Amino acid sequence: MSAGIPEARRKSYEAVFHDIYVWHCIQRQRDLQLSSPLDAKEWFVTLDRRLVGFDAYKGKGNSGWVPVCVDPSTFIQFAQFWMPRSAQFEKALFGSLKLPLLFREFDSETEDVSLAIINRLSRIEAVGDFTADEIHTLLLNDAVRTRFRESPSDAEQTAIVRDELLSIHRDTVEKSKKLEHELSEERTRKDALVQQLDSVSLSSEAERVASQEISTKHKAEMAERKRNEEALRLQLEQERQSRIQLEEAAQRANEQKELAKKARKYFFLCMLLPFVGSSLIFGAFALILFTPLRAVGVGSALGLGTTAGVVKFTAAKRLAVTETSWLRRVCSVLTVGWAMGVAGVAATANAVYSNYLSNHQDDFVKQAVATTTINRDAPTSTGKAPSLSPPNGN
Repeated sequence: MSAGIPEARRKSYEAVFHDIYVWHCIQRQRDLQLSSPLDAKEWFVTLDRRLVGFDAYKGKGNSGWVPVCVDPSTFIQFAQFWMPRSAQFEKALFGSLKLPLLFREFDSETEDVSLAIINRLSRIEAVGDFTADEIHTLLLNDAVRTRFRESPSDAEQTAIVRDELLSIHRDTVEKSKKLEHELSEERTRKDALVQQLDSVSLSSEAERVASQEISTKHKAEMAERKRNEEALRLQLEQERQSRIQLEEAAQRANEQKELAKKARKYFFLCMLLPFVGSSLIFGAFALILFTPLRAVGVGSALGLGTTAGVVKFTAAKRLAVTETSWLRRVCSVLTVGWAMGVAGVAATANAVYSNYLSNHQDDFVKQAVATTTINRDAPTSTGKAPSLSPPNGN
């Protein structure tokens, strides 16, 4: 499995055993019917490409295989389905991976150099006098590790470690002295403040009383100002409500005015104009058959019926009719009159037709008998009765 890989970069048996053990634990933990990566709850996030290849080998030949091992970038894409991607999320994820993700060159060789530096520290006298932070700074210094790795002998490596540690210690001492100086200045400033406070506390009773009176007066002024502001706020609120009411009233007045305008327009176009026009037209035709006075009555009646019909088919669709009480009542009366007129006309027509049939029934019977007799007695050109068969096509 590690053929062609340098010895220093090969994993130990314990590391390989750990990875394979964790892989099998995650595989057993998953549902056997798992069909989509979105349904998986357990993942093995790793940078080891060989472990990813092992995972792919285990799933070879299984069409519904969901990988167990993923690299961090793939895991971030999967994680977006459960939580939004943000800078804090990526920082937390990459921070958990630490050096193996951020520094691909961090390997066992670097670890060996760090262990060698620690080994050289044990040869330095009074190494226990140095602090843990100084030791950490030494171990994390890339320049020191590079110089240490390139040194040919143990003596030079020990000298590098000792010199660098002493340099770090001197910097620490200088920082400590600087902090002590700043602390001393801070103490001096605090002592001055304490003395100033003591001098203020030793002021006369009259000054304290005056200060209390000023404070009381200031509080009273603030309370009065607060009451005035509250009263002004209430007044402004009342004015605002009054302005809103005036605006609403003006809007309602405008709406009523517009509605009345539409109602008058509807009355003129759909009632008055059809009534006058149809009355004139029907009256003109009625003059041919009736006297002028009777023609006026007939024309007015027919014009009223025409107007009622127009109202019947247009009033329900107009907002001006439904929202205007007087116009709505007029339209209702015209609609009822139209319905009654239609019913009356239908009844009259039926009665006239029935009367006509009853009065001329004898004439119809005589005419039918005469027609039948003529057809039966009429001779043809050959002296034979007429044939009822259709004529020949020739």
